[in-house]
Amino acid sequence: EASSVSPIDCCMRQGGLAEVSVQYPFTSGCDFVGTVVKTGSEAFLHGINEGDRVAAVVAGGGNARFITVPAHQLVKIPDYVSSDEAASVMLPFLIAFQTLHAGQNPRTRYASNSLEGKSVLLADNAGLVGFAMASLARLCGVKNMFIVSPKEFHSRIRLLGSEPLHEDPDSWTKICGKVDVLIETRFGRSKLRNAKSCILKEDGRLVRIGTPVIARSMPAPSMNHLQRYVVPSLFAFQMTEASFYELFFSVQQNNKLFQDDFKHIINLLAERQIRSPGTTRHIDLGSVARAQSELQLYHQEGSWVCKPWQRDEVDEYVRHVRDQ
Repeated sequence: EASSVSPIDCCMRQGGLAEVSVQYPFTSGCDFVGTVVKTGSEAFLHGINEGDRVAAVVAGGGNARFITVPAHQLVKIPDYVSSDEAASVMLPFLIAFQTLHAGQNPRTRYASNSLEGKSVLLADNAGLVGFAMASLARLCGVKNMFIVSPKEFHSRIRLLGSEPLHEDPDSWTKICGKVDVLIETRFGRSKLRNAKSCILKEDGRLVRIGTPVIARSMPAPSMNHLQRYVVPSLFAFQMTEASFYELFFSVQQNNKLFQDDFKHIINLLAERQIRSPGTTRHIDLGSVARAQSELQLYHQEGSWVCKPWQRDEVDEYVRHVRDQ
């Protein structure tokens, strides 16, 4: 029914994700919402039957009209949830939720007060993930949520209940003081390495979105490896906890926790506690390449949703030939 077009697709196509091996020809799309048309003999063991409406996060192929997916990766979606909105919500909110709760006990991460009283700083302009993080911060009880962003997005960040910050790290401590959770992205423009180390509390947690390049040479990297060898070489902070987050690395590390987090996001959407972060633009399958080109050139202000059965360009061509 629908699938997102995201910066992850662009990164994957360029070979920027160590956890995903791309072999061509390759169909983009890291998520989808659709209806099960055929099942394997053991799909029922996972509660999946033909006719079920489902969603999944996948390592490619989501933009296609048909896709084959292991039953255990599927999450059921209520009929009243729009496929468009589900496709625009899945990736940014899942990444935002897992980043905010990195290292947190699974027994407490789904409570309404899971981050009660915490102060969080997102130190990079993270596009839709940043907007999703601001929305989730309110639901999780975050006391203060700070987001570094270009000035044109400051008013929208304030509407979501968060405090926008300018991109100069030296000004951050004057506004937010020390924070409990500090988040940055590998692909952002953060000058965090040059910032003062006092921005993070002594018992605070650093989370970096995007597995560092140095970790890619490690066979089957574990979080212990990342903490012991990578963190000291990249950051001048002395902290109690540090972790890295990448979507597909998260799937590999703990698939059950990933699926539980995914179900939680779908439940929040079904209960109307979260919604699409920005304007949703619908495109057909033939327009995916153009959409990816735009995503690489401009900041992502809204969601691109591929409707694979939509045939606007094909129908327009047929009408043109008929008219001739």
